[in-house]
Amino acid sequence: MLAGMTLLTSDIIVAAPAERVWQVVAHRFDRIGEWATAIRASTAAVPAVALADAPVAGRVCDTGIRAVPHVTETIVAYDEAARTLTYEATAGMPTFVTLARNTWRVTPLDDTRTEVSYAARLEVRGLLGRLGRWWLLAQAGRTGRHLLADLKHYVEHGTPSGRKQRRLSQSAARSPAERATAARAVVAVGSRPSTGPLRAALRANAVFSMVSGALLVGLGALVAGPWRLGPPWLLPLLGVGVAVFGVALARLAVASVGPLRRGAAAVIAADLGWVVGSGVLLVAHRPAGPGGVAVAAVAAVVAGLAGWQLVGLTRVRSDDRLTKVEVVEAAVPLPAQPAAVWPLVTDHRLYGRLAPNLSTVEVFSTGDQPLRRRCTSTTGRQWEETCTLWQDGHRFAVEVDTGHYPYPIATMAGLWQVDPLPGGSRVVMRFAYRVIPSIRGGLFVIALRGLAPLALRRIFHGWRAELRSDSARHADAVEDRQAVRS
Repeated sequence: MLAGMTLLTSDIIVAAPAERVWQVVAHRFDRIGEWATAIRASTAAVPAVALADAPVAGRVCDTGIRAVPHVTETIVAYDEAARTLTYEATAGMPTFVTLARNTWRVTPLDDTRTEVSYAARLEVRGLLGRLGRWWLLAQAGRTGRHLLADLKHYVEHGTPSGRKQRRLSQSAARSPAERATAARAVVAVGSRPSTGPLRAALRANAVFSMVSGALLVGLGALVAGPWRLGPPWLLPLLGVGVAVFGVALARLAVASVGPLRRGAAAVIAADLGWVVGSGVLLVAHRPAGPGGVAVAAVAAVVAGLAGWQLVGLTRVRSDDRLTKVEVVEAAVPLPAQPAAVWPLVTDHRLYGRLAPNLSTVEVFSTGDQPLRRRCTSTTGRQWEETCTLWQDGHRFAVEVDTGHYPYPIATMAGLWQVDPLPGGSRVVMRFAYRVIPSIRGGLFVIALRGLAPLALRRIFHGWRAELRSDSARHADAVEDRQAVRS
Protein backbone atom coordinates (compact mmCIF):
# COMPACT_ATOMS: atom_id res chain seq x y z
CA MET A 1 0.00 0.00 0.00
CA LEU A 2 1.18 3.49 -0.71
CA ALA A 3 1.98 5.52 2.36
CA GLY A 4 1.52 8.83 0.62
CA MET A 5 1.36 10.70 -2.65
CA THR A 6 2.43 14.29 -3.17
CA LEU A 7 2.02 16.57 -6.18
CA LEU A 8 4.18 19.67 -6.49
CA THR A 9 3.61 22.23 -9.24
CA SER A 10 5.30 25.42 -10.33
CA ASP A 11 5.54 27.69 -13.38
CA ILE A 12 7.46 30.68 -14.69
CA ILE A 13 7.37 33.10 -17.63
CA VAL A 14 10.47 33.12 -19.83
CA ALA A 15 11.19 36.05 -22.13
CA ALA A 16 12.03 33.90 -25.14
CA PRO A 17 10.22 32.05 -27.94
CA ALA A 18 8.78 28.65 -27.03
CA GLU A 19 10.99 26.82 -29.52
CA ARG A 20 14.16 28.13 -27.84
CA VAL A 21 12.90 27.04 -24.43
CA TRP A 22 11.87 23.62 -25.76
CA GLN A 23 15.32 23.09 -27.21
CA VAL A 24 16.83 23.39 -23.73
CA VAL A 25 14.16 21.43 -21.87
CA ALA A 26 13.67 18.55 -24.33
CA HIS A 27 16.29 18.41 -27.08
CA ARG A 28 19.07 18.95 -24.55
CA PHE A 29 17.36 16.92 -21.85
CA ASP A 30 20.57 15.07 -20.99
CA ARG A 31 22.51 18.34 -20.47
CA ILE A 32 20.55 19.74 -17.54
CA GLY A 33 23.79 19.80 -15.57
CA GLU A 34 24.92 22.76 -17.69
CA TRP A 35 22.36 25.13 -16.15
CA ALA A 36 20.56 23.59 -13.14
CA THR A 37 22.18 24.41 -9.81
CA ALA A 38 20.76 21.26 -8.19
CA ILE A 39 22.55 18.99 -10.71
CA ARG A 40 26.33 19.01 -10.52
CA ALA A 41 26.66 17.16 -13.85
CA SER A 42 24.55 15.06 -16.20
CA THR A 43 25.08 12.58 -19.03
CA ALA A 44 22.84 10.67 -21.43
CA ALA A 45 21.58 7.34 -20.09
CA VAL A 46 23.40 4.60 -22.01
CA PRO A 47 22.45 2.05 -23.19
CA ALA A 48 18.74 2.79 -23.59
CA VAL A 49 16.15 3.00 -26.34
CA ALA A 50 14.40 6.35 -26.66
CA LEU A 51 10.70 6.80 -27.17
CA ALA A 52 9.55 7.69 -30.66
CA ASP A 53 10.45 11.32 -31.43
CA ALA A 54 12.26 11.77 -28.08
CA PRO A 55 15.77 13.16 -28.68
CA VAL A 56 17.30 11.02 -25.89
CA ALA A 57 16.09 8.14 -23.79
CA GLY A 58 17.05 9.64 -20.45
CA ARG A 59 19.86 11.02 -18.35
CA VAL A 60 22.00 10.24 -15.32
CA CYS A 61 22.22 13.14 -12.86
CA ASP A 62 24.99 13.71 -10.34
CA THR A 63 23.06 15.37 -7.51
CA GLY A 64 25.81 15.92 -4.95
CA ILE A 65 23.43 14.51 -2.31
CA ARG A 66 24.99 11.70 -0.33
CA ALA A 67 21.77 9.68 0.05
CA VAL A 68 20.98 9.81 -3.69
CA PRO A 69 24.26 10.71 -5.43
CA HIS A 70 23.29 9.45 -8.91
CA VAL A 71 19.74 9.32 -10.25
CA THR A 72 18.73 7.90 -13.62
CA GLU A 73 15.72 9.65 -15.18
CA THR A 74 13.98 8.01 -18.16
CA ILE A 75 11.54 9.75 -20.51
CA VAL A 76 8.23 7.82 -20.44
CA ALA A 77 6.01 10.21 -22.45
CA TYR A 78 6.95 12.70 -25.15
CA ASP A 79 4.93 14.98 -27.44
CA GLU A 80 6.97 17.21 -29.75
CA ALA A 81 3.94 19.04 -31.14
CA ALA A 82 2.41 19.86 -27.76
CA ARG A 83 5.85 20.44 -26.23
CA THR A 84 5.31 18.19 -23.22
CA LEU A 85 7.44 15.43 -21.76
CA THR A 86 7.25 13.17 -18.73
CA TYR A 87 10.16 11.37 -17.10
CA GLU A 88 10.57 9.05 -14.13
CA ALA A 89 13.42 8.20 -11.81
CA THR A 90 14.25 4.60 -12.75
CA ALA A 91 17.41 4.09 -10.70
CA GLY A 92 19.21 5.67 -7.78
CA MET A 93 16.22 6.56 -5.59
CA PRO A 94 15.68 5.07 -2.09
CA THR A 95 13.81 1.76 -2.11
CA PHE A 96 10.82 3.24 -0.28
CA VAL A 97 10.11 5.53 -3.25
CA THR A 98 7.66 3.79 -5.58
CA LEU A 99 7.24 6.62 -8.05
CA ALA A 100 9.08 9.88 -8.77
CA ARG A 101 7.68 11.44 -11.94
CA ASN A 102 7.89 14.92 -13.47
CA THR A 103 5.90 16.38 -16.35
CA TRP A 104 7.11 19.51 -18.12
CA ARG A 105 5.02 21.68 -20.43
CA VAL A 106 6.23 24.56 -22.58
CA THR A 107 3.40 26.87 -23.74
CA PRO A 108 3.87 29.91 -26.02
CA LEU A 109 2.17 33.10 -24.82
CA ASP A 110 3.28 35.15 -27.83
CA ASP A 111 6.31 35.36 -30.09
CA THR A 112 8.63 36.47 -27.31
CA ARG A 113 7.16 35.02 -24.11
CA THR A 114 6.72 31.43 -22.98
CA GLU A 115 5.18 29.80 -19.93
CA VAL A 116 7.09 26.84 -18.52
CA SER A 117 5.41 24.62 -15.94
CA TYR A 118 6.11 21.33 -14.26
CA ALA A 119 4.21 18.92 -12.05
CA ALA A 120 6.18 16.55 -9.83
CA ARG A 121 4.55 13.43 -8.39
CA LEU A 122 6.10 11.47 -5.53
CA GLU A 123 4.78 8.22 -4.07
CA VAL A 124 6.31 6.29 -1.16
CA ARG A 125 5.50 3.20 0.88
CA GLY A 126 6.05 1.79 4.34
CA LEU A 127 7.12 3.35 7.60
CA LEU A 128 10.50 4.35 6.18
CA GLY A 129 8.68 6.00 3.32
CA ARG A 130 6.56 8.08 5.65
CA LEU A 131 9.68 9.20 7.49
CA GLY A 132 11.80 9.78 4.39
CA ARG A 133 9.00 11.53 2.52
CA TRP A 134 9.55 14.75 4.46
CA TRP A 135 13.24 14.77 3.65
CA LEU A 136 12.49 14.21 -0.05
CA LEU A 137 9.87 16.96 0.01
CA ALA A 138 12.40 19.35 1.56
CA GLN A 139 14.92 18.48 -1.16
CA ALA A 140 12.30 18.82 -3.90
CA GLY A 141 11.08 22.13 -2.52
CA ARG A 142 14.58 23.57 -2.37
CA THR A 143 15.36 22.31 -5.87
CA GLY A 144 12.08 23.54 -7.32
CA ARG A 145 12.61 27.06 -6.01
CA HIS A 146 15.69 27.42 -8.18
CA LEU A 147 15.13 25.09 -11.13
CA LEU A 148 12.78 27.27 -13.14
CA ALA A 149 14.72 30.43 -12.26
CA ASP A 150 17.92 28.74 -13.49
CA LEU A 151 16.17 27.75 -16.73
CA LYS A 152 14.83 31.28 -17.25
CA HIS A 153 18.27 32.84 -16.80
CA TYR A 154 19.96 30.29 -19.04
CA VAL A 155 17.48 30.70 -21.91
CA GLU A 156 17.28 34.49 -21.71
CA HIS A 157 21.01 35.18 -21.27
CA GLY A 158 22.71 32.13 -22.75
CA THR A 159 24.81 31.64 -19.60
CA PRO A 160 24.19 29.78 -16.31
CA SER A 161 22.74 31.75 -13.42
CA GLY A 162 25.06 33.25 -10.83
CA ARG A 163 24.00 30.52 -8.41
CA LYS A 164 24.98 27.81 -10.90
CA GLN A 165 28.26 29.53 -11.71
CA ARG A 166 29.17 29.54 -8.02
CA ARG A 167 28.42 25.82 -7.92
CA LEU A 168 30.58 25.28 -10.99
CA SER A 169 33.46 27.20 -9.39
CA GLN A 170 33.20 24.99 -6.34
CA SER A 171 33.37 21.90 -8.55
CA ALA A 172 36.36 23.37 -10.38
CA ALA A 173 38.10 23.67 -7.02
CA ARG A 174 37.98 19.87 -6.88
CA SER A 175 39.63 19.54 -10.30
CA PRO A 176 42.75 17.36 -10.77
CA ALA A 177 44.90 20.49 -10.96
CA GLU A 178 43.62 21.74 -7.60
CA ARG A 179 44.10 18.33 -6.02
CA ALA A 180 47.62 18.19 -7.41
CA THR A 181 48.34 21.58 -5.83
CA ALA A 182 47.25 20.28 -2.43
CA ALA A 183 49.30 17.11 -2.92
CA ARG A 184 52.44 19.14 -3.66
CA ALA A 185 51.82 21.53 -0.80
CA VAL A 186 51.31 18.86 1.83
CA VAL A 187 54.75 17.27 1.30
CA ALA A 188 56.57 20.61 1.48
CA VAL A 189 57.12 20.31 5.23
CA GLY A 190 58.17 23.57 6.85
CA SER A 191 56.97 25.80 4.02
CA ARG A 192 54.00 28.11 4.42
CA PRO A 193 51.83 30.00 1.93
CA SER A 194 52.80 33.66 1.68
CA THR A 195 49.09 34.50 2.01
CA GLY A 196 49.00 32.97 5.50
CA PRO A 197 49.76 36.14 7.52
CA LEU A 198 47.18 38.15 5.59
CA ARG A 199 44.48 35.50 6.02
CA ALA A 200 45.30 35.28 9.73
CA ALA A 201 45.02 39.07 10.13
CA LEU A 202 41.69 39.17 8.32
CA ARG A 203 40.34 36.38 10.53
CA ALA A 204 41.47 38.17 13.68
CA ASN A 205 39.68 41.26 12.40
CA ALA A 206 36.61 39.17 11.60
CA VAL A 207 36.43 37.72 15.12
CA PHE A 208 37.00 41.13 16.73
CA SER A 209 34.33 42.71 14.53
CA MET A 210 31.75 39.99 15.18
CA VAL A 211 32.33 40.07 18.94
CA SER A 212 32.29 43.88 19.02
CA GLY A 213 29.14 43.96 16.92
CA ALA A 214 27.40 41.51 19.24
CA LEU A 215 28.36 43.60 22.29
CA LEU A 216 27.07 46.77 20.64
CA VAL A 217 23.78 45.08 19.76
CA GLY A 218 23.37 43.66 23.27
CA LEU A 219 24.65 46.53 25.41
CA GLY A 220 24.72 49.59 23.17
CA ALA A 221 21.27 50.89 24.12
CA LEU A 222 22.18 50.65 27.82
CA VAL A 223 25.46 52.59 27.67
CA ALA A 224 24.73 55.09 24.88
CA GLY A 225 23.12 57.63 27.20
CA PRO A 226 25.45 57.45 30.23
CA TRP A 227 28.53 57.47 27.98
CA ARG A 228 27.21 60.26 25.73
CA LEU A 229 27.54 58.18 22.57
CA GLY A 230 24.33 59.20 20.86
CA PRO A 231 20.69 58.06 20.96
CA PRO A 232 19.92 54.54 22.31
CA TRP A 233 19.21 53.08 18.85
CA LEU A 234 22.49 54.23 17.27
CA LEU A 235 24.96 51.80 18.88
CA PRO A 236 22.84 48.65 18.28
CA LEU A 237 22.40 49.69 14.64
CA LEU A 238 26.13 50.27 14.36
CA GLY A 239 26.69 46.87 15.97
CA VAL A 240 24.68 45.12 13.27
CA GLY A 241 26.84 46.76 10.61
CA VAL A 242 30.06 45.85 12.42
CA ALA A 243 28.97 42.21 12.83
CA VAL A 244 28.06 41.97 9.13
CA PHE A 245 31.46 43.47 8.32
CA GLY A 246 33.05 40.71 10.41
CA VAL A 247 31.19 38.00 8.51
CA ALA A 248 32.29 39.56 5.22
CA LEU A 249 35.90 39.49 6.45
CA ALA A 250 35.60 35.78 7.25
CA ARG A 251 34.43 35.19 3.67
CA LEU A 252 37.22 37.34 2.24
CA ALA A 253 39.85 35.39 4.17
CA VAL A 254 39.11 32.24 2.09
CA ALA A 255 39.07 34.03 -1.28
CA SER A 256 41.60 33.29 -4.01
CA VAL A 257 44.69 35.46 -4.11
CA GLY A 258 43.39 38.12 -6.53
CA PRO A 259 40.16 39.00 -4.67
CA LEU A 260 42.05 38.52 -1.39
CA ARG A 261 44.53 41.26 -2.24
CA ARG A 262 41.94 43.69 -3.58
CA GLY A 263 39.59 43.09 -0.68
CA ALA A 264 42.35 43.43 1.91
CA ALA A 265 43.31 46.85 0.52
CA ALA A 266 39.68 47.98 0.87
CA VAL A 267 39.49 46.60 4.42
CA ILE A 268 42.66 48.43 5.45
CA ALA A 269 41.18 51.66 4.11
CA ALA A 270 37.93 51.03 6.00
CA ASP A 271 39.82 50.32 9.23
CA LEU A 272 41.84 53.53 8.89
CA GLY A 273 38.60 55.40 8.27
CA TRP A 274 37.24 53.96 11.52
CA VAL A 275 40.32 55.15 13.39
CA VAL A 276 39.99 58.67 11.96
CA GLY A 277 36.28 58.74 12.73
CA SER A 278 36.96 57.66 16.30
CA GLY A 279 39.44 60.49 16.70
CA VAL A 280 36.89 63.01 15.44
CA LEU A 281 34.30 61.61 17.84
CA LEU A 282 36.67 61.91 20.80
CA VAL A 283 37.62 65.50 19.98
CA ALA A 284 34.27 66.87 18.84
CA HIS A 285 31.80 65.14 21.17
CA ARG A 286 33.93 64.24 24.21
CA PRO A 287 32.15 61.08 25.40
CA ALA A 288 31.91 60.45 29.15
CA GLY A 289 34.90 58.78 30.80
CA PRO A 290 34.11 55.08 30.14
CA GLY A 291 32.79 55.89 26.67
CA GLY A 292 35.96 57.75 25.70
CA VAL A 293 38.12 54.91 26.95
CA ALA A 294 36.05 52.36 25.00
CA VAL A 295 36.19 54.37 21.77
CA ALA A 296 39.95 54.90 22.11
CA ALA A 297 40.58 51.23 22.95
CA VAL A 298 38.59 49.98 19.96
CA ALA A 299 40.34 52.47 17.68
CA ALA A 300 43.74 51.25 18.94
CA VAL A 301 42.83 47.62 18.23
CA VAL A 302 41.50 48.50 14.77
CA ALA A 303 44.69 50.43 14.02
CA GLY A 304 46.76 47.42 15.09
CA LEU A 305 44.67 45.13 12.88
CA ALA A 306 45.10 47.50 9.94
CA GLY A 307 48.86 47.39 10.42
CA TRP A 308 48.86 43.60 10.67
CA GLN A 309 46.80 43.35 7.48
CA LEU A 310 49.12 45.78 5.70
CA VAL A 311 52.18 43.73 6.64
CA GLY A 312 50.40 40.56 5.52
CA LEU A 313 49.45 42.16 2.22
CA THR A 314 53.05 43.14 1.49
CA ARG A 315 54.21 39.57 2.12
CA VAL A 316 52.00 37.97 -0.53
CA ARG A 317 54.28 36.80 -3.34
CA SER A 318 53.18 36.42 -6.94
CA ASP A 319 55.61 33.52 -7.48
CA ASP A 320 54.35 31.53 -4.49
CA ARG A 321 52.91 28.19 -5.65
CA LEU A 322 51.13 27.66 -2.31
CA THR A 323 48.84 30.71 -2.44
CA LYS A 324 45.86 28.56 -3.48
CA VAL A 325 45.94 26.47 -0.30
CA GLU A 326 46.15 26.90 3.45
CA VAL A 327 48.32 24.78 5.71
CA VAL A 328 48.08 23.44 9.24
CA GLU A 329 51.29 21.84 10.48
CA ALA A 330 52.48 20.61 13.88
CA ALA A 331 55.56 18.69 14.95
CA VAL A 332 56.60 17.16 18.28
CA PRO A 333 59.52 15.06 19.52
CA LEU A 334 58.72 11.58 20.87
CA PRO A 335 61.05 9.60 23.15
CA ALA A 336 61.39 6.56 20.87
CA GLN A 337 63.25 5.60 17.73
CA PRO A 338 61.44 5.82 14.35
CA ALA A 339 61.18 2.03 14.19
CA ALA A 340 58.95 2.14 17.29
CA VAL A 341 57.01 5.27 16.32
CA TRP A 342 56.19 4.36 12.70
CA PRO A 343 53.79 1.51 13.63
CA LEU A 344 51.83 3.93 15.81
CA VAL A 345 51.62 6.59 13.10
CA THR A 346 50.40 4.00 10.57
CA ASP A 347 47.89 2.40 12.97
CA HIS A 348 44.75 3.74 11.27
CA ARG A 349 42.34 2.32 13.85
CA LEU A 350 44.30 4.02 16.61
CA TYR A 351 44.19 7.29 14.68
CA GLY A 352 40.41 6.95 14.45
CA ARG A 353 40.24 6.67 18.23
CA LEU A 354 42.56 9.60 18.89
CA ALA A 355 41.30 12.20 16.39
CA PRO A 356 38.46 14.09 18.15
CA ASN A 357 36.36 14.49 14.99
CA LEU A 358 36.49 10.76 14.13
CA SER A 359 34.85 7.66 15.53
CA THR A 360 36.53 5.05 13.29
CA VAL A 361 39.07 4.69 10.49
CA GLU A 362 39.01 1.47 8.47
CA VAL A 363 41.40 0.35 5.74
CA PHE A 364 39.41 -1.35 2.97
CA SER A 365 41.99 -1.65 0.17
CA THR A 366 43.40 -5.10 -0.54
CA GLY A 367 46.37 -6.67 -2.23
CA ASP A 368 48.55 -4.40 -4.32
CA GLN A 369 46.01 -1.57 -4.42
CA PRO A 370 47.03 1.83 -3.06
CA LEU A 371 46.05 2.15 0.58
CA ARG A 372 42.49 3.42 0.92
CA ARG A 373 40.70 4.06 4.17
CA ARG A 374 37.18 5.00 5.15
CA CYS A 375 36.73 7.60 7.88
CA THR A 376 33.57 7.98 9.94
CA SER A 377 32.98 11.17 11.87
CA THR A 378 31.48 11.35 15.34
CA THR A 379 28.20 12.39 13.67
CA GLY A 380 28.15 9.32 11.41
CA ARG A 381 29.28 11.00 8.16
CA GLN A 382 31.71 9.00 6.02
CA TRP A 383 34.32 9.79 3.41
CA GLU A 384 37.28 8.03 1.80
CA GLU A 385 40.98 8.84 1.71
CA THR A 386 43.49 7.45 -0.79
CA CYS A 387 47.23 7.14 -0.19
CA THR A 388 49.23 9.22 -2.70
CA LEU A 389 52.68 8.76 -1.15
CA TRP A 390 54.19 5.91 0.87
CA GLN A 391 57.81 5.87 2.02
CA ASP A 392 57.90 3.00 4.47
CA GLY A 393 59.27 3.94 7.86
CA HIS A 394 59.39 7.65 6.98
CA ARG A 395 56.15 9.23 5.74
CA PHE A 396 52.86 8.76 3.94
CA ALA A 397 50.27 11.15 2.47
CA VAL A 398 46.58 10.83 1.63
CA GLU A 399 44.12 12.71 -0.55
CA VAL A 400 40.63 13.20 0.86
CA ASP A 401 37.58 12.55 -1.32
CA THR A 402 35.80 15.79 -0.47
CA GLY A 403 32.71 14.90 -2.52
CA HIS A 404 31.20 13.46 0.67
CA TYR A 405 33.24 15.49 3.14
CA PRO A 406 31.04 16.96 5.90
CA TYR A 407 33.05 20.18 5.89
CA PRO A 408 33.07 23.06 3.35
CA ILE A 409 36.46 22.08 1.95
CA ALA A 410 37.12 21.74 -1.78
CA THR A 411 40.47 19.91 -1.64
CA MET A 412 42.32 18.33 1.25
CA ALA A 413 45.54 16.35 1.66
CA GLY A 414 47.27 15.09 4.80
CA LEU A 415 50.84 14.00 5.61
CA TRP A 416 52.30 12.02 8.52
CA GLN A 417 56.10 11.96 8.75
CA VAL A 418 58.63 10.46 11.17
CA ASP A 419 62.21 11.79 11.28
CA PRO A 420 65.06 10.57 13.50
CA LEU A 421 66.36 12.73 16.34
CA PRO A 422 69.16 12.08 18.83
CA GLY A 423 67.51 9.83 21.40
CA GLY A 424 64.09 9.79 19.74
CA SER A 425 61.97 10.88 16.79
CA ARG A 426 60.22 13.92 15.41
CA VAL A 427 56.68 13.39 14.17
CA VAL A 428 55.07 15.86 11.76
CA MET A 429 51.40 16.13 10.88
CA ARG A 430 50.64 18.51 8.02
CA PHE A 431 47.37 19.27 6.22
CA ALA A 432 46.98 21.35 3.05
CA TYR A 433 43.46 22.36 2.07
CA ARG A 434 41.43 24.81 0.05
CA VAL A 435 38.15 26.00 1.51
CA ILE A 436 35.05 26.50 -0.61
CA PRO A 437 34.86 30.30 -0.93
CA SER A 438 31.66 31.06 0.95
CA ILE A 439 30.49 32.56 4.22
CA ARG A 440 30.12 29.07 5.68
CA GLY A 441 33.64 28.22 4.55
CA GLY A 442 35.04 31.40 6.06
CA LEU A 443 33.38 30.83 9.43
CA PHE A 444 34.38 27.16 9.37
CA VAL A 445 38.08 27.99 8.97
CA ILE A 446 37.96 30.38 11.92
CA ALA A 447 36.77 27.46 14.05
CA LEU A 448 39.23 25.07 12.41
CA ARG A 449 42.26 27.26 13.05
CA GLY A 450 41.24 27.59 16.69
CA LEU A 451 40.51 23.90 17.31
CA ALA A 452 43.20 22.26 15.15
CA PRO A 453 46.05 22.76 17.68
CA LEU A 454 43.94 21.13 20.38
CA ALA A 455 43.05 18.20 18.13
CA LEU A 456 46.65 17.61 17.05
CA ARG A 457 47.85 17.89 20.65
CA ARG A 458 45.39 15.16 21.63
CA ILE A 459 46.69 12.85 18.88
CA PHE A 460 50.32 13.43 19.87
CA HIS A 461 49.41 12.83 23.51
CA GLY A 462 47.74 9.56 22.53
CA TRP A 463 50.84 8.38 20.73
CA ARG A 464 52.98 9.25 23.75
CA ALA A 465 50.64 7.25 25.97
CA GLU A 466 50.89 4.27 23.63
CA LEU A 467 54.69 4.46 23.73
CA ARG A 468 54.64 4.53 27.53
CA SER A 469 52.29 1.54 27.55
CA ASP A 470 54.54 -0.34 25.14
CA SER A 471 57.57 0.46 27.31
CA ALA A 472 55.74 -0.70 30.42
CA ARG A 473 54.68 -3.92 28.72
CA HIS A 474 58.22 -4.49 27.50
CA ALA A 475 59.62 -3.90 31.01
CA ASP A 476 57.09 -6.34 32.48
CA ALA A 477 58.01 -8.94 29.87
CA VAL A 478 61.73 -8.56 30.73
CA GLU A 479 60.99 -8.96 34.44
CA ASP A 480 58.91 -12.06 33.72
CA ARG A 481 61.73 -13.63 31.70
CA GLN A 482 64.24 -12.85 34.42
CA ALA A 483 61.94 -14.36 37.02
CA VAL A 484 61.62 -17.53 34.96
CA ARG A 485 65.42 -17.84 34.61
CA SER A 486 65.90 -17.43 38.36
